[in-house]
Amino acid sequence: MSKGFNPGEDMEGVFTGLHVDNPFGTGDLPLWVASYVLADYGSGIVHCSAHDERDFAFAKKYDIPLRPVMFPEDPIEAEKVRNLEYCLMKDENAVMQQPEKFKGRKWGEVREDIIRYMSDDLKVARSQVNYKLRDWSISRQRYWGAPIPIVYDPEGNPHPIPEEHLPWELPRDVEFKPTGTAPLAQSKELKDRTEKIFGKGWTPEVDTMDTFVCSSFYQFRYLAEGSDTEFVPRDIEKQWMPVDIYIGGPEHACMHLIYTRFVTMALKDFGFVGVEEPFERLVHQGLITNGGAKMSKSKGNVVSPDAFIEKYGSDTFRMYLMFMGPFTDGGDWNDTGINGTDRFVKRVWKLFSEFKFSPNGSQDSNVSTKLHAVMKKVTEDIEKLHFNTCISSLMELLNTLEKAEKIDEETAKTFIKLLAPLAPHLTEELWEKIGGKGFIIDQEWPNFNSALMVADTLTIAVQVNGKLRGTISVDSSASKEEIIALAKEDTNVSKFLKGVDIKKEIYVPGKLVSLVV
Repeated sequence: MSKGFNPGEDMEGVFTGLHVDNPFGTGDLPLWVASYVLADYGSGIVHCSAHDERDFAFAKKYDIPLRPVMFPEDPIEAEKVRNLEYCLMKDENAVMQQPEKFKGRKWGEVREDIIRYMSDDLKVARSQVNYKLRDWSISRQRYWGAPIPIVYDPEGNPHPIPEEHLPWELPRDVEFKPTGTAPLAQSKELKDRTEKIFGKGWTPEVDTMDTFVCSSFYQFRYLAEGSDTEFVPRDIEKQWMPVDIYIGGPEHACMHLIYTRFVTMALKDFGFVGVEEPFERLVHQGLITNGGAKMSKSKGNVVSPDAFIEKYGSDTFRMYLMFMGPFTDGGDWNDTGINGTDRFVKRVWKLFSEFKFSPNGSQDSNVSTKLHAVMKKVTEDIEKLHFNTCISSLMELLNTLEKAEKIDEETAKTFIKLLAPLAPHLTEELWEKIGGKGFIIDQEWPNFNSALMVADTLTIAVQVNGKLRGTISVDSSASKEEIIALAKEDTNVSKFLKGVDIKKEIYVPGKLVSLVV
């Protein structure tokens, strides 16, 4: 659904004076020539539909009659669509009004039926899939890029370079001058090499390949370093491919990330590799903006990290970037926002520098419960790249540790291990300070115990008619009936139950008792 659109200023059209017969019998269609129609996209024809944003805008601009054929379920919104106040697009739940055969049914349910109706019953259309594929022009007039292994005979006919002369390497005598021709065209070394192998009058291809060609398969060749006999050793490929996770910006979605999939599939078909997909998982990182806008020199809103690293340290700066928001969303930079992360880092340093840890197994029970819950959360969130919630969980755990009277040494080491991926320099210092052996980066990741995540006692909120009237502490093994009974007996709650009948008792396990009177 699109509201508040602005008819395209660059949309231009000319009425031909012709009309086209409408097979649905709802009136002839005026034939216009429009500037925004792409001749090689789909059929190259656009029906001025009331349900396509650009067509809708074009029709409104030139007062071309529009006839909506589907409407929202909401009667108020339906009236707006009927009055052409906005364009209703691709609403699965929109109710059809035309064709009559499908009146009253939802658009999402009848699309395939409409296609069959037009092709099989009316015989005015046929079903066809049109792909948006385009040829990939890979030649570039520059030096950086793989040379194209083609040479030309004296008559100008192209010939592939025989395999015995591969790899066909770039020449070294290229000068980067604005000659108006490709850099390789100026190379005497390349010209002489070509004539020496193929004969006088033969010339080399002077364009190079788009660098996206090489980046379409480099993940395989990284595994075959030094090998000139096979594309990638199959045993090594089985161990490492496909890539576990690829992190890249959305600007690559329509180029590199398509090319590398096509190339990988082709390599699989030719027997060079055993996998069909290059990556198991793809994640696009969000942008860090400033004042709501993308940072750029032209806007003068670029934030240099140097001053902040100088003042706060690289770990604090790094953690603030991760804490700003979800990894895939990014966030808006705030010069003062880093202060909260700085306070957290200083609290961690103070606790682990000054606290005297007790022998292992000797600590407050609530510390173990919270520790294993946070171990689970941080482990899962790092896998998902949810770094902001990792830091939030560690802040909660730090609060628990600061209030505890006893913290054992193993808990201290576990906290530092959990923090290590987020603040590597700080944790390396703390690891040494508390007597850890070796380096923190070499330690095994801690494993949580689900059984220890259950607290011995639970704090349950008690509501009467939706208002909080008290809290009770109960044994974690207590039954629903026991917990409700304790809630009614609580002195803060019982005074609201005198002289009234309890109509309903609701228990939300581990959290809440709600009494309706």
